[in-house]
Amino acid sequence: MTEYMVLLKLSPSKILDAIDNLRKIPENGIQGIDTYYTMNIFGTWDVGVWFNAENTKLAMDFVHNTLREVSGVMDSYVLPMFPQYRTMSKTEKTVDSKAKVDKNQEKIILEVQH
Repeated sequence: MTEYMVLLKLSPSKILDAIDNLRKIPENGIQGIDTYYTMNIFGTWDVGVWFNAENTKLAMDFVHNTLREVSGVMDSYVLPMFPQYRTMSKTEKTVDSKAKVDKNQEKIILEVQH
């Protein structure tokens, strides 16, 4: 399953009702969709909804037919997120060919194994 983060812009006059209705979307209540949680965001977007979908079509249907239909939702921006099943970190010395090498300088490298 692919994870998604949907950023939602809400109407200022309906923000509290919209947030309340978004929180009522049941977990595992839609075939092929697992909702994790909603979060308040400050800035350009007002709310984020994080969910899993079995496929892209189900994800887009969920966004357009469920989230966008909530009264007060004015706009959405979908971010597909691919889970990192196994993340390992290790350090590697960085080298800048134009500068003196600092042996104490380290960089974190993330490796993803699928």
